Amino acid sequence: MNSNFEGATGSVGPGWRVNSWNGATASTALEAASGLVISGALSQKFVVQTKGAGDAQLYYSYAFQKGKRYRATVKMRAGSSAAVSVFIRKDTPHFEVAAVNSQTIGTAVTTISCEGIYGSSDIGSLRISTNTMNVPLYIDDVVIEEVTVNPVAPSTHAAAPSTLFGTVINRFGAHRGWPELGLKVVRLWDTGTTWAHLETCDNCWDFNTGAGKRLDLLVDYIKSNDANAEIIYTMGQTPAWAAVDPTSVGAYGAGTNSPPKDLATWRRYVKTLATRYKGRIKYWELWNEADYGGLYNGPVPTMVEMARIAREELKAADPANVLIAPSYTGAGLLWLNSFFGSGGKNYVDAIAIHGYYALDVEGLLTGVSNLRSIMKNHGLENKPIWNTEGGLSCTINMASCLAAAPAGKTSVTAMELPIAAQRGALARGFAFMWTNGIVNFNHYTLEGTPDTPALADPATNYTTQTPFGIAFLTSSKWIVGSSVVDAYLTPEGIYVFKIKTAANKAAYMVWSTKGTLKVRTPTTWPITKLNRLDSTSVALSAGSPFDLTDEPVLLN
Repeated sequence: MNSNFEGATGSVGPGWRVNSWNGATASTALEAASGLVISGALSQKFVVQTKGAGDAQLYYSYAFQKGKRYRATVKMRAGSSAAVSVFIRKDTPHFEVAAVNSQTIGTAVTTISCEGIYGSSDIGSLRISTNTMNVPLYIDDVVIEEVTVNPVAPSTHAAAPSTLFGTVINRFGAHRGWPELGLKVVRLWDTGTTWAHLETCDNCWDFNTGAGKRLDLLVDYIKSNDANAEIIYTMGQTPAWAAVDPTSVGAYGAGTNSPPKDLATWRRYVKTLATRYKGRIKYWELWNEADYGGLYNGPVPTMVEMARIAREELKAADPANVLIAPSYTGAGLLWLNSFFGSGGKNYVDAIAIHGYYALDVEGLLTGVSNLRSIMKNHGLENKPIWNTEGGLSCTINMASCLAAAPAGKTSVTAMELPIAAQRGALARGFAFMWTNGIVNFNHYTLEGTPDTPALADPATNYTTQTPFGIAFLTSSKWIVGSSVVDAYLTPEGIYVFKIKTAANKAAYMVWSTKGTLKVRTPTTWPITKLNRLDSTSVALSAGSPFDLTDEPVLLN
């Protein structure tokens, strides 16, 4: 697509529209005045007068294709200084953003581009918005083009850290199981230990009973089972007494999604925990899914100030503490972009995503790739990325799960899928996160949910692995300490990950995207064994035939 507005009539160029809602107003015109036109005879003029409780955006609908990478480029100038954003968005709920770039521009012509992988089969659009009212924007020479890349090319050749393998434990108390899973991180969420649980009235702290004792017991439980295991404590969820709006309907109770009315109380909360758990809790996530109104409904600048305060207190208590940015949902890239642009990027040590996946695990690549593009726009490309919560979930893409479910099913949970499908998705998810340089993934949860499979077996009081848990442990043995030398998809539909193991040996993680295939490895591969996710293995020499499915195997 190339839109230069030449020969257009009316107030907007062909294909362009204004989307305004909740009291927002805007005007459009085709500008022909010398000194305002960017190129040719006409440019598009766009002015937002008020946002009300919503927004007004100039947009162009486009038939983006799922899984393809696009770059949008816009030339723009403003009547005076203006904060603008250019972004690619899906136009059906939940309105996921594939790419965004925000800049402050002036009267000089500025080229703004954004790039990302489109993750939906639904219609989308290129959109232009501004946070500066009553300042005209002049737009021209808009281009949308497909970009060809290798989506699994390694973003790093560093060895996979042990922190990649983590979980969330949320039935602690009902059990104290700790099966061998290769776990090196436990995230404390849905454990009854949020700020609202811990400080039920102004400066009321009790670590002898209730939530305070529970948090102590959780930390002791994790460290007693593995002294080297790391803990992520997810901060936030404001007590009603401390909230700007104590009646706000939060997902975790009244007022919990409201920002604190006095940030001195936030400072005290962070300082109290940072001091108490010095040397035991190192990783601190600023907030859970801050883009979702049920968990945070305050302004972005307030969250930025909370990040500044949290960093001060955490580093004062222990310089080794790590502040992780607020996590966000699949629709939250615009929120995160605003958080970075409002100064939040100056206070965080790592970036958090929540990456759930169905059987079409390649969707993880889309989310991480698009996040990396936004991080690069803000100079954050060297910050580590933590997938602090995720797992196999059919609600992400029911169609992909139904393809593996028994015939006649109209809905299915991940726990109802054949174990081979569960194992395959798990290992492919880890492979994609690994090649994208993700340093942590916490499976939600150890005990499972109505949709996500359990790692630990309730029949043994969560002391042994489920078959899914065995695949989790096996994946950790394949991956931790190893590095991806190269990764690619062959024309035959086979993913190949060339690996250097911790012992400096060559290995190959492979799987099929086209059902069961009879394949042979190249005779040059130095292999003697085929390893499966159920922890079994068989002898295999290079060049020998074997059946390959969508359940990855390791050849070494």
